[in-house]
Amino acid sequence: SMGSILTRYLLLAIPLIALDIVGPVRRLRVGWLALFRSRSIRAWRRTPVGDRTSMAGISVWTGRSGYSAGERFALLGASGGSPFALACGRALGSRVTHIGIVVGSGPLEATGMRDALAITLPSSNGLLRRLQYGMIAYAFEKGREDRVIEQSIASMGEADQAAMERPEVRAWFGGPFREAVKQGGRAAAYEAGLFRKPWGFDVSQVETPTSLWYGGKDEHVPASVGRWLAERIPNSSYVLWSDHGHFTWAVGGEVAEVVATLAEAGRRSDPASG
Repeated sequence: SMGSILTRYLLLAIPLIALDIVGPVRRLRVGWLALFRSRSIRAWRRTPVGDRTSMAGISVWTGRSGYSAGERFALLGASGGSPFALACGRALGSRVTHIGIVVGSGPLEATGMRDALAITLPSSNGLLRRLQYGMIAYAFEKGREDRVIEQSIASMGEADQAAMERPEVRAWFGGPFREAVKQGGRAAAYEAGLFRKPWGFDVSQVETPTSLWYGGKDEHVPASVGRWLAERIPNSSYVLWSDHGHFTWAVGGEVAEVVATLAEAGRRSDPASG
């Protein structure tokens, strides 16, 4: 699609670093253990993970990736990554040029969040949730993921279900799903539980310019969550993609819109760019 072509072009000029929130679970140097000790989304932002650090200590981590200690950057959080992006933006302050939130989960008090599929699909019981994600991980490990993917699609809203009828979209969806549980389901289960807890900070404390994009037909995280966040984050803008669900934006031209917004914010904040 034109969106994917434009995105690839933009990324040629944009250094991109993706942090693994939960990390591997079958080794001692594991992100989920550090996350477990942190007990909250806010605390995770400064939790050491092996020889890396979480995003609040990103000057150390990015220094090994070619970034200088004082270099600025943008943060992008989609779906369940959004709370972490906001927490780190709050912690890092002026080092962050812009925060992008795409179909992002909100705190439980956000309008519509308690009834969102992102909250209601994972079990509210920690033990049952670990069993739930463990069975998913086992299915992927044994090559029986088709049934898991079918069940996941059946639980989606109509817009997302319609998109998943395309074989290439269904194949794309299976990729990140497999990645999330390839080392077991315990970390994903714990992270799902974090979204039921207080974040540990008020989103009104996020001073970094923030762009929010939400789908009008998203049942996983309804657009009302985005409006709630936009009303409370001081320097924010809200865009409603009226025909999109939770996943459809990721296989359309909207990806390029998000990347271009963050790239332009970075250029405006860079004195060297003129």
